[in-house]
Amino acid sequence: MQGRTMWSRRKFVASGLAGEGLTAAIPSVLAGARPRQESARRDVRIPTTMCHGFNQRLTSARFEQYLQIASELGFSTINYDQLYAWLTGAGILPAHPLIIDVDHPVHSVPAEMFPLMQKYGFTGNLFVNTGHFGEVCGNVSADSGRCRCASWDEIRQLMTSGWSIDAHTHTPEPVRAVAH
Repeated sequence: MQGRTMWSRRKFVASGLAGEGLTAAIPSVLAGARPRQESARRDVRIPTTMCHGFNQRLTSARFEQYLQIASELGFSTINYDQLYAWLTGAGILPAHPLIIDVDHPVHSVPAEMFPLMQKYGFTGNLFVNTGHFGEVCGNVSADSGRCRCASWDEIRQLMTSGWSIDAHTHTPEPVRAVAH
């Protein structure tokens, strides 16, 4: 453990994982929809984290520290359908909701992040940028050691395990006019 920074609960709350989060009291979130029980919703903060899989800054060990502290503090992950239902008064949230977003289906998400999150009972929201996905991954197999992306089967496994799979963006090639 030498040289490894341990995260205290105070550091967790001040970190990017718990940070400011999403303040659900903003009525414009739903373009004019006014949530029921507005006064009860005013003080609710939903910590939100967003990452792009593991890298030098966000290692699996550091992420596991986040998850362990979040678990000890009683957080439960939610997805955006649950958030919407709560904002419109059609659903309820757990006592300590947490949103974990992951941009891009990089290989570390199903290979390393998913098992850690499962260990602590958490799920995530994966946003797939289809343009990036097709451009970077193509048809190269992850087994070949050349691909940095998850396979569609791995993404499907995340979905069947409770993850929400959502659209990020798709930037197709620009349409060029052809002179005749």
